[in-house]
Amino acid sequence: MKKILLLIAFTAILGQHIQAQEFNAIAPSGQTLHYKFCNGIIDNGSHEGPEQLHPSGVVVSANTLFDTIIIDDEYCEDCPTRHYYLDTTISGYLIIPDTVSFEGISYSVVGIDQYGFNNCRRLIAVYLPNSISYIGHIDDLNRYWDTNTIGPFFGCTGLRSVNIPNSVSTIGTGSFSGCSGLTSIIIPNSVTSIEEHAFYGCSGLSSVNLPNSVGSIGWEAFSRCTGLSSITI
Repeated sequence: MKKILLLIAFTAILGQHIQAQEFNAIAPSGQTLHYKFCNGIIDNGSHEGPEQLHPSGVVVSANTLFDTIIIDDEYCEDCPTRHYYLDTTISGYLIIPDTVSFEGISYSVVGIDQYGFNNCRRLIAVYLPNSISYIGHIDDLNRYWDTNTIGPFFGCTGLRSVNIPNSVSTIGTGSFSGCSGLTSIIIPNSVTSIEEHAFYGCSGLSSVNLPNSVGSIGWEAFSRCTGLSSITI
């Protein structure tokens, strides 16, 4: 009997610990955002290879209480299933804070989750804080088809404006893929890597200035940007 009670107590504590790894909080702009803890290591999204080191803190995404469309990739038998997030509650102008409090403790917002704001089509503008060092999926040599175009702002067709702060070093895979309403983007000189499909299908972009700090540009990073007439390097 004592063993059973101890087991129940341990399970309850473990459950609380797991739940405490994620929480919701209200953004300065009024939307409910979802936060996940990270301990300095972010999964690079591949099946093999090392994980990426990043500052400890939390990564942010839309509220988890939204619909998910799950689609299998018929072109890749070994790839994981794609998850498309549809959130109708995140709209208008979004301000992501640089810190967020949970149970009386303040945490730095260090990144935007890979699938953070997929298909938030009513988003108009996003303010990103100077505390973040990366946006979305961090790519490596082990590329898989399912991660090629799915990034944190994938399919945000209503997005017109987004700032990329000087703290960002990596614009991850598919970060702004399909943001057809995005007409301009300023890439700061802190960015060293633009991963594959980062701006895929951003047909509203007319020109892009790349700073000298950019050392690598991934496959089809600006593919299908049909309105793009010039890239300055």
